[in-house]
Amino acid sequence: MRLSFLERKLIPVLFCNVIVPGPWWNSLTYELSEGEAALPGSRISVPVGRGRRIGWIEEVTSVPPVGGKFALRRAGPLLDPAPLLTPRMLSLLQWGGKTFLCGTGEMIQTALPAPFLSKKNPVDLPYLKEGAIRGRYSERCLYLQNDKDRWTQASADLEENTPFLALFPEQTSAEAFHALLPSSLRKKTLLWPSTGGAALLKAWRTSHGEEWSGVVGGPGAVFAPLPALASIFVDEESSGAYRSYKWPYLHSRTLAGKRARLEGALLLLGGRIPSSRLYLRCRPKFQTTPRRGMVKFVDMKRGLASESPGVSGTLPLTAPFLEETQKCLEQGRT
Repeated sequence: MRLSFLERKLIPVLFCNVIVPGPWWNSLTYELSEGEAALPGSRISVPVGRGRRIGWIEEVTSVPPVGGKFALRRAGPLLDPAPLLTPRMLSLLQWGGKTFLCGTGEMIQTALPAPFLSKKNPVDLPYLKEGAIRGRYSERCLYLQNDKDRWTQASADLEENTPFLALFPEQTSAEAFHALLPSSLRKKTLLWPSTGGAALLKAWRTSHGEEWSGVVGGPGAVFAPLPALASIFVDEESSGAYRSYKWPYLHSRTLAGKRARLEGALLLLGGRIPSSRLYLRCRPKFQTTPRRGMVKFVDMKRGLASESPGVSGTLPLTAPFLEETQKCLEQGRT
């Protein structure tokens, strides 16, 4: 239905800042189409250059941009009936873009299923209501040498603080922890996939469609769209698997900590041995320690020192080569 000139004059003009996935640091400002009830976190079609791209609304305002005379292009239409990102998840992606020096657009490309970024088909998912923050952010450490003992204690803590998110450096560990959960809790806990594509898209749809008590998965599960988290568990937090080794260079443990702060949740950090950063920050104490005789101290500077006579310092030669050389010298051969 076309609006009359008078009706159009009565409707306030709205503007939106849109994040376009890609190597853009800043969002792009557009004028909203008439009648668009846009919310932050919504997907929207926007003109970029001579074509159109899928963008994500960062902010909606009635204040026009300042700084020069220019014409704003019009954004729209909205692609989905409800936002796909909650305000706190959007804040996490914005924070990650600044912290890891990659921009929010790159964070969105990393966090979301590929079809959300390329296909304009409507994604009919119910809007996830965050609700009020339940508690205050807190940290606890849990370091036990035995995986089963550590996971049993962690599952008890998580069961008291649902919904929860549990992260593991390897998918096999995530699967083992999921199997260890009490039956009643395991039925309401989603095992997050380690791959993208159709499996990730299905997990997103599944997590939106039911009430879940928790999500368990690898480092990528830090972006699972589970609202109003009460606790986050990061197992083996010292593992290098939480660090991505290709662009963008993210760290899932750091993102988990920020998400816990945004949610006002309990952050439970555990493993066999703490990372140097966590040791300096929290000075955690082991609940059980191995017998002294089982501990082997190794001096890395002297560990590679040569034992051959007349040779000092490290020698970049293999042991068999040195042994054969010694035999030749003992036999008087050169």
